[in-house]
Amino acid sequence: DAILTGCIPVIVSDDLMYAYSTENQGTLNPADFSVQLSEKSVVESQPGLLKQLAAFSDDQVLALRAGVQRAAHWFRYYAERSSAGGKRKKDPLLEDEFPNGGATAMLVHELEKRVDGSRAHACYAERKLPHYYHPAQYCGPVPVEREVAKLKKELGRARGAPEKAVLEKHIKAFQEGRILR
Repeated sequence: DAILTGCIPVIVSDDLMYAYSTENQGTLNPADFSVQLSEKSVVESQPGLLKQLAAFSDDQVLALRAGVQRAAHWFRYYAERSSAGGKRKKDPLLEDEFPNGGATAMLVHELEKRVDGSRAHACYAERKLPHYYHPAQYCGPVPVEREVAKLKKELGRARGAPEKAVLEKHIKAFQEGRILR
């Protein structure tokens, strides 16, 4: 959250590792956009948190702020967007928009490395569609019959009309080839 609001993260930990960081074979270098201090240097007050932070020069702070701006994209699940006049548009989840930010791209990239790239291009194309309206799922087969059977069992145990309506909607979506996971 600190990165997404433009703040420089100050991490007091000897163990923290950012996702997708160079510390774990990723591409993001945390030193470019955050400050990590050892627990001992803060807890024992030698030199203490405030003194360590005050020791950063204006140029170092400006460089970290620029790094935060560059890194923020990789921590967003939805790309930043604004409408006319600079006002924020509606929530993308309410508009059935599939995640299109850097965090999603980085996750697909990391998964691509794990599966030797065999599904990456199809997954990239899939991410461009609204999640509810997928004609097919390319990031792995959907076990439709198994999912429908499971949902029908739940439907048999459902107690109220609203719960039954949701389950019926899910069953129909699976049968029509749309994805609702």
